[in-house]
Amino acid sequence: MKSKNSEIFEQIISVNKQQENEFNNGQDGALILSLLMIFLIPLSLFVMMKNYVGMDNSLIATIGVVALSLLIAIVLYKSLKINTRFIEKRPMLERLLSQYSPNDKNEFEKLQLESQREPSLLYKLVDDWLQTEKMLAVTVK
Repeated sequence: MKSKNSEIFEQIISVNKQQENEFNNGQDGALILSLLMIFLIPLSLFVMMKNYVGMDNSLIATIGVVALSLLIAIVLYKSLKINTRFIEKRPMLERLLSQYSPNDKNEFEKLQLESQREPSLLYKLVDDWLQTEKMLAVTVK
C-alpha cells in the first residue's frame, strides 16, 4: 500500500505532465457536465412527477418545471461549491506541492524560491525538481 506522500508525488507528476490548456479544458468540461447533471436530473424527476400526477402539458407548467429545476441547480451549485472542485493547473499544482513532504528539503526550498522569483517558469522548475526527487527516491529505497 502506498503512503499518502507517494500518492501526492504521483499526482504532482501527473498534473505537471499535462499541458496547461489540456488540463484546464478538462476541468471546464467536467464543470459543464456537472452543471448539466444537476439541472437535468431534477428536470427529469419533475417531468415524471408531473406526468404521474396527470398535470397538463401547458406552457406555464413546463416553464414552472424548468424554473424549479434551474433553481435547484443553482442552490446545489452554490451549496456544494462546485466551482472550487474544478481548479486550474497552476493552483492544483501549488496545492499538491504544499501537501508534499520532500525527500530533499533543500531542493524543494530552492524550487519554491525560484518559482516565486520566476512564476512563468513554474512547470519547468517543477519538472527539473521532479527528476531530482525521483532519483533521490530510488536511492532511498
